[in-house]
Amino acid sequence: MPVYIIIGTHRTACRELIAQAGNYDLDDLLPEPWQEVHGADQLWPADGTPPEPAATLFCYLDPAKDLADEIETVQEWSRQSGNAIDRVIGVVDSAAAEKSAAYARWVEACAHFSDALVWANRETVSQKWLRAFQKQFDKLCFPCSYHLLKKGGRVDDPRLLFFPEARRLSKAFDPAEPTKDDDGPISPLDLIEIDASFDLDDADSDTEVEDYWLARHESGHRRQRLPDIQAWIVD
Repeated sequence: MPVYIIIGTHRTACRELIAQAGNYDLDDLLPEPWQEVHGADQLWPADGTPPEPAATLFCYLDPAKDLADEIETVQEWSRQSGNAIDRVIGVVDSAAAEKSAAYARWVEACAHFSDALVWANRETVSQKWLRAFQKQFDKLCFPCSYHLLKKGGRVDDPRLLFFPEARRLSKAFDPAEPTKDDDGPISPLDLIEIDASFDLDDADSDTEVEDYWLARHESGHRRQRLPDIQAWIVD
């Protein structure tokens, strides 16, 4: 089942993007029937029964909730349900990013988790500013692709936008690494004996690097706090 995660504070733009996807000739990427859920918690059935079967699932994360918490909920659902996340699409309110440094910081987190960034609400934003904003991500080597959202939720390159290619910087949705206790084919490397005194740069291969935006202190608080962007949520 293809699973698409949509992130964005401009609810109208996000809804239009999902609705317009059905008007493209993308049956091979987005087979019907579709299922839409709003908020990561809606991925978990309230009564404990499995959700209705769907060929394609769109989950629009709730912008009123903390983005890191929403991502962790999707991450847990993906691992427990066995459904891989095919594509994460961030929809950016360009006007808000130009006006608010806090919102621009939130966009950085959005780009971190996204395979593609869609620039919406661009009517009052100059192309010069938009290019300069994108260059900031290029300098940071963000691998996500960029797209322009037009009226009615249209994009010029829908196949590129919805193609299930992971380009996100975050590894939050990567398949869990198999442990040494997992059953499976034996790799030739498993047959190599390594001297216990061998030190490979003092590295612990079993140590998992925490995601920049998901990492927590021992107290449980996030190491990186996302700014409050409630004022920039548009219905």
